[in-house]
Amino acid sequence: MAVAPAYAVNLTDAGSDQVVEWGDTVTLDGSASFGTSTSVLPVSQTWSQLARDATQVTFDDPNALVTTFTTAPMHAVGATLTFFLDATYASGESHRDHVVVTTRPMRVMTPSEALTPGLVAGMASGATLKLSDRTYAFDGNNETTIVIGSGMKIKGPATITGNVDFIIDHNGAAIEDVTFRDMVQPSNTLNLDPTNSGVITVGRYYNAAPRDDISITGNTFDNTTHNGVVLFSPQGSLFRNVHISGNTLIDIGRNVDIAPGQEIIEAELRTAIAGGGTRADGLFIQNNVIRNPTYAGINLGDSLLRNTHVSGNTISNMPASGIQHASQPGRDYSGEVVYIYENEIAGANNSPFYLKVANVGGELVWSDSEHQIPTPKAAILVWAADNRATKIYDNVIRDGRNGLLICQGGCGVHQDFRNEVIDRFTIAEREIEHTVDVYNNSFVSNSGYDIINLSPTTMTAGYNYWGDENGPYASLATRVQGSVNYLPSYADQERATLRLISSDISANPQQQACSAAGSSISFDIVTGGESAVVRQSVSNVGNQAFDGLRVRAGEWLDASGNEYGTLSTQVRIGGQFVDLAPGQFAALDAALPAPGSSSEIEFKVVHSGRVLPTGAGSLSQVISFFASCG
Repeated sequence: MAVAPAYAVNLTDAGSDQVVEWGDTVTLDGSASFGTSTSVLPVSQTWSQLARDATQVTFDDPNALVTTFTTAPMHAVGATLTFFLDATYASGESHRDHVVVTTRPMRVMTPSEALTPGLVAGMASGATLKLSDRTYAFDGNNETTIVIGSGMKIKGPATITGNVDFIIDHNGAAIEDVTFRDMVQPSNTLNLDPTNSGVITVGRYYNAAPRDDISITGNTFDNTTHNGVVLFSPQGSLFRNVHISGNTLIDIGRNVDIAPGQEIIEAELRTAIAGGGTRADGLFIQNNVIRNPTYAGINLGDSLLRNTHVSGNTISNMPASGIQHASQPGRDYSGEVVYIYENEIAGANNSPFYLKVANVGGELVWSDSEHQIPTPKAAILVWAADNRATKIYDNVIRDGRNGLLICQGGCGVHQDFRNEVIDRFTIAEREIEHTVDVYNNSFVSNSGYDIINLSPTTMTAGYNYWGDENGPYASLATRVQGSVNYLPSYADQERATLRLISSDISANPQQQACSAAGSSISFDIVTGGESAVVRQSVSNVGNQAFDGLRVRAGEWLDASGNEYGTLSTQVRIGGQFVDLAPGQFAALDAALPAPGSSSEIEFKVVHSGRVLPTGAGSLSQVISFFASCG
């Protein structure tokens, strides 16, 4: 990929190197190429491939700046494919850049093959094991452990059942698009220790090897005796860039097998996603659906977590917390920041006590009766600690007991706070240097308190909606407990609206027959979050076809003309949103409208601050489009 100078010379940019699967459709993107005039794209371009590549491809359009091709289906070995972009500019100069596309080795299982530890262990580093679209059943009486090697991916679609667990203990490993159903828990892990085996365990073995760039995405966990996904960092090891996203986890811990008349108390409590003593720098638990676990939705344990994002998860119907983040006395949490945002948590703490399960006449009955060990009681439970920063924003917490509980010391379990019985639920005496900010959340129809702060350190919790159009209830003693700055509040769930006052559409001054027009853009954005994606229609009002479109954004300004630096605008390029640095051009890969037609470009705004001015037109920005044509 070429490195752009400050618009001094014509520059051809073939895009970033890629790693793909066999059978994927691959996009080659040369839209970052530009001429000496920053609004001018190449006048012509051609893609070609290195002649000695073992596999040759067919481009959908070799003369487009952005083109695609499909790799050959299912090869057992990897390949390196090299592509060249030759571009000619208005000055007559031509320049070349290249991009490398690496295909992962892929082993495709036949429908009759068994999934065994030996088969997986024999896979080459960096290879993909493509499972057959069938059910792989494991003996419920004999545990099988499958260790996924360095850079290896196990990919569905497939269904796995029975007594098997998967260990990710190497860099670059991934599990994708697999359904784990009716899983059986290994008998030696029936206890409450969050470092238990899960269906998938990351970092189970005691060594200091790095576990970086791990991905667990798009899987389904349905009716397990295990935890769902467990993160465990042996002493001396550190996770970096771990993604657990887009998974569905249902009935975690409910696949139990007990004899008639027998009951189990606590032993079968399980969490959908658990972290036991995890050390991570870059942990992303995002966009998962969690429903009906026997304990908690996401329990991060007493982990050391830097750059951790728990966001976009939908968590419902659990006896304990939706999201729990513990701490350990005396541990140094300096530099840690945990972001908990855009989650929807409903029906948290729907049991006042830990559950037990009994076999009554052949039927399993879950109950908290006659079992008076109380649960931690909050949709989000955060244990405050020195030097710890936790940002909790843009969440919806509804239809549960208490919404948010901040504590320090021995407040992990407690009796019914609403009945003022607070055994093992005490306020610590020493103030600590934590930063817990709670803003722009909606607390709706919770039966207990919306926020309880059991730390003597005051917590900031302004700019939230408290479930009533009049703002906080008349007596916030029924909604907020402890040292909490809860004002100002929102009167309803609508947040501040920002309007982009002008979006000027500019013609290329050197091509008067080539021009574009558009309208202003409005963004609805909330405190400390992202706006929804908006689509800007750009019309070709000239009589020539566009060769390209570029966009440039100015600074966000307040009503006095002062820069508002906590806002940034993003535009979709190459399938993902990228920042529009103020004053710099970005080449768009949107479909180029023919004369008299329109094309849509997608934008959104990200706000990294805590407070927004209210009122339409309070902040503004100018976005300019530049059209070039032959």
